[in-house]
Amino acid sequence: MPPFDLRTATRADFEATLNETWTLHDGGRDLPFTLVEVRPLGQPIAAGFREPFVLVFRFREPLRVPQRIHHWEHPRLGVVELFVAQTSGTEVEAIIS
Repeated sequence: MPPFDLRTATRADFEATLNETWTLHDGGRDLPFTLVEVRPLGQPIAAGFREPFVLVFRFREPLRVPQRIHHWEHPRLGVVELFVAQTSGTEVEAIIS
């Protein structure tokens, strides 16, 4: 599947996948996460920049996910590299700015 261009991605692109499965590819493991929240994160840093936003992904059970860039895939949007941080035993979030 082709890569999803994060440079031009908008909050609406991700909102269209709310409550859908995203696969985290991590060292031979394919882990299904659900995108459970897309929320705004303030104003753009300057004219011409996109509005920053947060993506929250949830796994079905507690799981340790290292804080780093991970390879994610969605059936419609394709492949994207996201830096995620774990916020609970079952959730990770990515900030897009």
